[in-house]
Amino acid sequence: MREVIREQLSDWEKGGIIEEGDPTWIHPIVLVQKKSLDHDPHAPPQYRACLDLRAINKVMVVESYPMPTFNSIVESFGDPSPAIFSVLDAVSGFLQLPVSTESSKLLGIESDSKTYVMRRVPFGLVTSPAILVSKGSNMVVSLLHHFLGKYAAGVTQITLNADNWSQQE
Repeated sequence: MREVIREQLSDWEKGGIIEEGDPTWIHPIVLVQKKSLDHDPHAPPQYRACLDLRAINKVMVVESYPMPTFNSIVESFGDPSPAIFSVLDAVSGFLQLPVSTESSKLLGIESDSKTYVMRRVPFGLVTSPAILVSKGSNMVVSLLHHFLGKYAAGVTQITLNADNWSQQE
């Protein structure tokens, strides 16, 4: 299990997600078993390294930010509603967002040989969802209204004249 943690920390360090530092808070690393996409019961389990942020979450001031619902986004397109939607999946979305130098000192990790600070927003921090939504909100709303709104309207017209996806051109 230590090797899984070492590999994750190495990947994070190479990716600029963590860097060596002198944090004021240290958080334990826990391994969480990933859900298997392979339905083979004999496949070896895969693990994800996560920080146990319960201690800092107890003292955090929680920022709230309204998260739009799917229905509110669809309603914003007006009538007729688009027939085809695309999903934007922010893979490791939190880890795409930078953390201030001051905040990174509160997000420390220790390995066998090094002490690190997070340079990106970690999963499990009570404020992570609000940070992700607030930072991504302007970009996504702009993208949806500018590109997908126009595109979806065109697709709606085409879809009305087609029996299935393969007839789309």
